[in-house]
Amino acid sequence: MRDIHLVPVSYFPSENLEFPMVANLQTITPNQLFYVRNHFEYPTIDINTWYLSIEELVDQPIKFKYADLKNMNKVTLSATLECAGNKRSLFERKAQGNQFKLGAISNAIWGGVRLKDVLDQAGVSPSATEIVFEGLDYGQRNDMDGQVFFKRSLPVAKALHPDTLLAYEMNGEPLSDKHGFPIRLIVPGWYAVASVKWLHRIRVVDQPFKGPFQSIDYVILKKTNDYKHARPLSPVLINSTIASPTEEQEMAVGTNVVQGYAWAGEHSVTKVEISTDGGTLWNEANILDPDVPYSWRRWSFAWDAQKPGQYTILSKATNEHGEVQPLKAEWNVKGYQNNSIHTLNVHVTAPNLVNSVNNILHETKQHEVFEMLTLEIAKQLLEVAEQKARQMGLAFDISIVDAGANLVAFHRMDHARIAGIEISKGKAWTSVAMQMPTANLAQSALPGGQHYGVNTTNQGTVTILGGGIPLVREGTTVGGIGVAGGTMEQDMEVANAAVQAFAAVVGMK
Repeated sequence: MRDIHLVPVSYFPSENLEFPMVANLQTITPNQLFYVRNHFEYPTIDINTWYLSIEELVDQPIKFKYADLKNMNKVTLSATLECAGNKRSLFERKAQGNQFKLGAISNAIWGGVRLKDVLDQAGVSPSATEIVFEGLDYGQRNDMDGQVFFKRSLPVAKALHPDTLLAYEMNGEPLSDKHGFPIRLIVPGWYAVASVKWLHRIRVVDQPFKGPFQSIDYVILKKTNDYKHARPLSPVLINSTIASPTEEQEMAVGTNVVQGYAWAGEHSVTKVEISTDGGTLWNEANILDPDVPYSWRRWSFAWDAQKPGQYTILSKATNEHGEVQPLKAEWNVKGYQNNSIHTLNVHVTAPNLVNSVNNILHETKQHEVFEMLTLEIAKQLLEVAEQKARQMGLAFDISIVDAGANLVAFHRMDHARIAGIEISKGKAWTSVAMQMPTANLAQSALPGGQHYGVNTTNQGTVTILGGGIPLVREGTTVGGIGVAGGTMEQDMEVANAAVQAFAAVVGMK
């Protein structure tokens, strides 16, 4: 059974784990494989004393207990959450931050209440411009003194959107501690930093929020510390990922399946294209999932790899507005929003490559094996076999090959009694012998031979019986002997005489 688990990116000072993108493609990510992104340690929360407060520019400040929220109208929503730093490590120019690869993204069905329904109970002031969300996770930042709580804000319009949720369920189960229990914000279509976990306070304000996770982190910087020209993250950009094959994977000649995910935030993925020649030619992939708002779509492409070699595979997605992934995303200091066309290299190998390599590696050893069965030894074996045949009053066709299936010596009969029927030398024998050359019998006695032991071939009413036996020296098969001309038992008797002679010649019993 495969041990599929989250992939660690960091454990200290906070735990960050990636979804294993190479796992079997699933539209809904199992809870235990949903990626984890933290800035501080996990908070400890007592559900009996926890509450969610709505404060400041509201008609009526209000506090909700966990049960109060669960008793409100429940809604469910499928949404893909992507960390803004997903694919950070794929920028050609290195960027600062956790070096996420492909898996800082997952998809789940969230259950909870609309944020709008909660805010309506408090009554949002007409002067409000932003809503600030505060989690219970806190810690120290390298650029600030004291303890800092994680906080983010949304424009009022996005906060009041009917698809913005206060979630208490994830794929039908209560939120786990790692994913924001008891309540987390879900802001579909936006990078997941907006979906604040362990939520405990909501503030309605009329000034732009300037917290460190809003104005220092999660902004686009073209130059280090150039915050004067920083701009906020956009909603999630059009993007795609090749889940299989993986970088530098070996694949066989023939049909291979390329598959992965594509997503577009608040928009719809309408097309995914694949190139297997480095971007010269593109073919449309098959999209496997229906278009569900805010959710990624799986795709698949059957690739006929006809020749061995190295190939560069690319994937690019397009949304309903015609926006396409760029070949190179805009680099920025903190490595956010990398939606570059995904590119990877694979190696297509020929089916017989392993055998070819083994032949090369064992060339020296094979040379030593060949020397164990010289022409002189082969002639001695033929003499023994011929003598045995004369004693039996029969003529036989005898062949000896070396370990490389090369014919070393042979003896062609003048006439033979095959299965009790005498056939004279000439056209009739030649016709039959072509069906069962004794060299093939000898070769079949080698390791991997197709007809080790006794062979039979039917030619009209004539049955040709032949025997093939390996010649072994010092535990190594160094050749084989093939005999045809008598009954099965007679052929094997002649062959065994030669084998015994070989053992005597090379000093083995």
